[in-house]
Order: sequence, then structure tokens, then C-alpha cells
Amino acid sequence: MAEDLSKGNRRDPGWKYNYLKDPDDTRRVTCNFCGKTTTGGINRAKQHLIGNFRNAAKCKKCPEEVREELKNYMEEKKIRKEVYTNEFPEFDEFEYQDNVGGERKSS
Repeated sequence: MAEDLSKGNRRDPGWKYNYLKDPDDTRRVTCNFCGKTTTGGINRAKQHLIGNFRNAAKCKKCPEEVREELKNYMEEKKIRKEVYTNEFPEFDEFEYQDNVGGERKSS
């Protein structure tokens, strides 16, 4: 089961370079290059591989082409998220009317 979860059964390219030691704990991800286990899921594991993030130490054994692949993926994902957020306004922007505290209609 752990092998299925970490060997590309997921869409995120970070799973090509990381794996789960325990399939029941998806927050603890282990680096294929240096063996370091990070807590915080695949996002933190990608930060470890890319480097230059405050909350994850940079992997010294990660090849540069892997860093670039993951960095590009994270940037594209951020752009897609911003576009999606702009296309679909939040519900707070809509006005709602309800009858709370209003008069009851007579029948």
C-alpha cells in the first residue's frame, strides 16, 4: 500500500522524489536523495528539495534539474490558484436576505 501512494499514484511530481515510510501517516514524507524525513506533507518535502524556504532545510543531494522541475510546478500551481480565485468570487461578496427576526406571513 505505501508503495502505491509514493510511486506516482498521485499527481504531484514531488512523489517521484519522495516516499511514505508509513502509509497511514501522509504528513511524514522521506526524501529519495538524502533520506531526510520531513513533517508537513508533500509540500514541505518539495520545499526541502528546492531549498530557500524558511521552514525546510535544503537537500544537498538533490540534482539541479529536479529542483527546477519542482520549482516550475509550484510556480504554475500558484498561478492556477490565483486565476481560479479571481474567476470565482467568494460567497462573502454576495448579499443574502433572510427572514430572521422578520414578520411572519399570515395565511
